[in-house]
Amino acid sequence: MPNIKYYSGNLSSTIMTVAETSIVKQMPNDDEERDALASWLNKEINNARYQLKKTIAESLTPGNELKNIAVLTDWLISKLGKQFNATLSIYLRVAFIRAEIVKNHKADKFWAAADDELEKMHNRGPQGFVDDLTTLYEEDIEAHGDPANSKCTPSTEIVGDKKPRWYQPLHDNVSKIQRIKIRTASKRKRGDEEEDEEEW
Repeated sequence: MPNIKYYSGNLSSTIMTVAETSIVKQMPNDDEERDALASWLNKEINNARYQLKKTIAESLTPGNELKNIAVLTDWLISKLGKQFNATLSIYLRVAFIRAEIVKNHKADKFWAAADDELEKMHNRGPQGFVDDLTTLYEEDIEAHGDPANSKCTPSTEIVGDKKPRWYQPLHDNVSKIQRIKIRTASKRKRGDEEEDEEEW
C-alpha cells in the first residue's frame, strides 16, 4: 500500500480490523484466540517485510536485472496477483526503502530506523512528505536507471475495476497505522539474570 504510514506499526491489529469489517463473518471473541491470531499475523508480516527488504537489497547488487526501479516494482507487484498494478506512488515507496537500505542500518533495527525517517517526513506536512519521496525517487533514477528506459509503464490505479472486498478497507486503514517504537527492556530476574533485550 503506497499510503501506509509506518512499516513497523500496529499492522496486525489493522488487518484484524479490516477482516472483521469486510472479510470474515465471525472473528474469535476469546482473548487467547485473538492473541494467537495476532501472533500468527505478526510472524507473517515479519516474513513479508524480510522478503521485501531482501529483494530490494539484492536489486542493488551489480548487474542485477531488477536494478531499474520500474522493473523491480513490477516484479514485486506481480507476486501479489494479476489484479494488482505498479503505480508511480509505489515507485516512490520502493525508492524510499532503497535509500534506507544503503544507510546500512542494523538488520533488527531497519524498519524502526525507516520509520524514524518517515516520521520526520510526515512532520513536514503532506506536500513536504511527497516532495521528500520525489527527491529520493529522482536520486534513485540517477543512480540506477530511468524507468523510461525499461519496458514497464506505471498504471494510474493499483487495482483495476474488480477490487477485492478487503482492498478499500485496508487502503483506508493503513494510513492510520501508529508506530510501535522499540524500547530497551530493563534486566529482569527469573532465577538467572537476563541480558538487556529489544522489545517491540
